[in-house]
Amino acid sequence: HNREVPSFVDAPLPDYATQITRRVEEHVFGSAARSGRVSKAMEARQDQTATQITRRFPPHVFGSRQRDKTDGNLSAISVTPRSPLIFMNEFIFHLAFPIANIPDTKKFYVDGLGCSVGRETVNSLILNLYGHQLVAHVADETLDPQQGIYPRHFGIVFPTLADWQGLHDRAQSCQLSFYQAAKHRFSGSLTEHRTFFLIDPFANLLEFKYYRHEAAIFGAKDFTQIGDLTG
Repeated sequence: HNREVPSFVDAPLPDYATQITRRVEEHVFGSAARSGRVSKAMEARQDQTATQITRRFPPHVFGSRQRDKTDGNLSAISVTPRSPLIFMNEFIFHLAFPIANIPDTKKFYVDGLGCSVGRETVNSLILNLYGHQLVAHVADETLDPQQGIYPRHFGIVFPTLADWQGLHDRAQSCQLSFYQAAKHRFSGSLTEHRTFFLIDPFANLLEFKYYRHEAAIFGAKDFTQIGDLTG
């Protein structure tokens, strides 16, 4: 759908992508990268690094990304910022949560949600969920299911409806457990959004959302309803 873009974002945006990739290029590849002397092996490493960088950001920041074939430098990769402000945060959110075992965690989060795996021990597992760090810790105590979706759940707010739908379809195809089916909430209002809830094998609830209007993510302060709660 088409949305009216506020006038304050009409000014040219800083090329965050190029700034970040240049800093990483010099840090990782040193003088060879600065001078433009790039071997095939280094080019492959640069592509891998660029991919890791862009995965930390949703498509609002890194739109299309394509290596300039006439220049091997990482900074020559073209990136197109497509939306301002909210999704330009380069900080990484961290969340630790309880699990009962590592294999079931991998089946749900890696095979199901598509997380990549970081460090792993017999008791803990680091996961990359859309550029954010989840750390699953094996807990000795029994994990009792929560009654309803409140107060505890976590998840992702997607920048586009296509991204939200893509994960929903993936969850269905991977036969992940839905705690709540997809909903279209508050249609026609500023807080209109789509949402669904998953439940992992250890009773942790995850919500995945897409807001039609970006202002509703942190704004819309005149509205007194948050989720299914009012007041």
